[in-house]
Amino acid sequence: MAINFPGPYEIRVTYFPTVGGNQNIDHIQRLNVDLEGTPAQGDVFGNYNFNDKNGATGVDLATLIEDYLALFNDLYANTMDIITVDLWKYPTPESFDAVFWSQYAPTANVGTGATASELAGQDIYTFRSSEGGTMKLSLMENGNAPGTPKAYASLSVKSAALVDFILDGDGVNYSAPFLARDTSYPFAFIREFPGRNEALWKKRNGR
Repeated sequence: MAINFPGPYEIRVTYFPTVGGNQNIDHIQRLNVDLEGTPAQGDVFGNYNFNDKNGATGVDLATLIEDYLALFNDLYANTMDIITVDLWKYPTPESFDAVFWSQYAPTANVGTGATASELAGQDIYTFRSSEGGTMKLSLMENGNAPGTPKAYASLSVKSAALVDFILDGDGVNYSAPFLARDTSYPFAFIREFPGRNEALWKKRNGR
């Protein structure tokens, strides 16, 4: 089985959903991205432009983050906070060794939905990449209740908006912005798998 690696750059979104009276647990969502040129370490996100599936966009990383988080946050209640958005670089291809590159404080930094967080929920969206791999996007403890796998036609409006963004970006200034770990971009949605994470459930319930 082939090993797929992160990078060449990775966005790490650290977020904190409040779940009842249970212990505080942060989650980190990791998104692979490719940047234009040779970005300087420690620069601001507004000075980093990113590539999409069609190549250079001329759009800065801060814009991408704000656009994405507007949809991400809509799947969480206003008790969810974005703690940090970090950028890491993987200097060596086919490696898990990353170097911290920059940090961003987003304007879109709290949940905007109305549904409370699902305790130990894990909402996984799967996509087919152009190289034949599978890209997975995982949202922990959002407002989507566990249930059966869903095809695109059965998605909620908010989930469909997130899927559309992964596949086509904002649809105007840029297309698919995030890479699968096989180094190609997603081009088709497979299924949403709204479920519960057993390890997280045990952690939250002291088991």
